[in-house]
Amino acid sequence: MKLFIKKLLNNRIVSFFIRGLKKISRGLNFIINTALLLIVYIFGVGLTWLFAKILKKHFLEMQPSKNRQTYWSDAELRGSDVSDYYRQF
Repeated sequence: MKLFIKKLLNNRIVSFFIRGLKKISRGLNFIINTALLLIVYIFGVGLTWLFAKILKKHFLEMQPSKNRQTYWSDAELRGSDVSDYYRQF
């Protein structure tokens, strides 16, 4: 039985068929992965964008405030002692 399978796999017609199936499977793999990633992107990024628009949430400050000429914002660290920042985890 093993000899029969070995001879069958060495056959030119069968190896041609197997190579063709591999090419088709690579193409289908690319199409399916692209479609799935597109769906995940639309739901992940699209829904986040939609909820941010509805709630009027701005994640980035796009313009500096009028009294400053930089985009940098000061860190609000004045509420705690410096020792509280050591070994935070």
